[in-house]
Amino acid sequence: MVIDEFLLKLGQSNAHVLGVVIQLLTRGKVRVDFRDYYIRLELGPGVTAMNRSEAVAVFDDYIKRHKNPDGDRSADVTQKIMVQAPRVSLPGTGQQ
Repeated sequence: MVIDEFLLKLGQSNAHVLGVVIQLLTRGKVRVDFRDYYIRLELGPGVTAMNRSEAVAVFDDYIKRHKNPDGDRSADVTQKIMVQAPRVSLPGTGQQ
């Protein structure tokens, strides 16, 4: 499913995935732009759009049902963390 793919690429708690799902469920269609390509999603025939609170509830329910049963999200998502060394200021010069 496309939502599962987005959750893998963007992370389980990513606000972008929530935004895509909310847009799709409330407007009926959405275009998602990535760096090299884009994807258009549209609700199927006979599926009606819902209001925002209903869409959020549907997404929350989906996330709860598809969570890792062990409760360990680290197996599902790899987080990229960049750490930079602090700048060193030169004594007496006020420069870094």
